[in-house]
Amino acid sequence: MLKGLVLKYPFLLLVAVVFILIVSRFVQNIFMKTKIPEAESKIDVEYACSVYNNSLIDYEELSVVLYGFKTEQCNYFVATLEENVSLRDIERVVGRDAIRLNECVLPKVNSGSLYIVTDSEKFEEETTIVVMRRKIRNGDIIICESET
Repeated sequence: MLKGLVLKYPFLLLVAVVFILIVSRFVQNIFMKTKIPEAESKIDVEYACSVYNNSLIDYEELSVVLYGFKTEQCNYFVATLEENVSLRDIERVVGRDAIRLNECVLPKVNSGSLYIVTDSEKFEEETTIVVMRRKIRNGDIIICESET
């Protein structure tokens, strides 16, 4: 009789510990909801790219258009700048370091880079610029001064 009594208490203790763990997990799930990760939101700027195309734009409008290129919503854009825009401002908007090129042609191999074709450190006021990108995911972006 004593042998059965000795085995009974450790078994009851084990059942009590398992019960406490299950109840604590259940309570934890009720009060501490797990956060569902939200999808990264993307602002639709395709309309802005088409409206601002072939027009006179300022830095804020150029920022919207460059966001469209960065998020793969715009592929080709031509506009005249109302104000000076530095290369650092463009790099900050696009989020990539600019690589200088001598001609307005995208390199054959895509590297997800920002290319700029200009003779100075900024695009001057009244300069017509052309912005293009490869039509692939994370495509290169090139910004050139227009020849006309």
